[in-house]
Amino acid sequence: MLRTFQEHNISDYIVIKRSVELLKDPSNVGVKEKWYERFPQASHSMYVPSCWNNELNMYDYEGVAWFKNDAAPKRSIVVKVLL
Repeated sequence: MLRTFQEHNISDYIVIKRSVELLKDPSNVGVKEKWYERFPQASHSMYVPSCWNNELNMYDYEGVAWFKNDAAPKRSIVVKVLL
């Protein structure tokens, strides 16, 4: 079958396989209060990938949550050599 549209979007991503800090944000104030600059004290830590609804005291939580991860992304460098 000939498709006239792109089937897949390929984007960069990081697979995190470690413990991260998790903080619920039921009032969705994290962006307004700039939690991305100064992360408040987290109430939970959990391993990702995972589902926060499996964690204690979060079984019925549906809403915004923030994760803090101190890992730096790996960057690849492409070098072209012209001879």
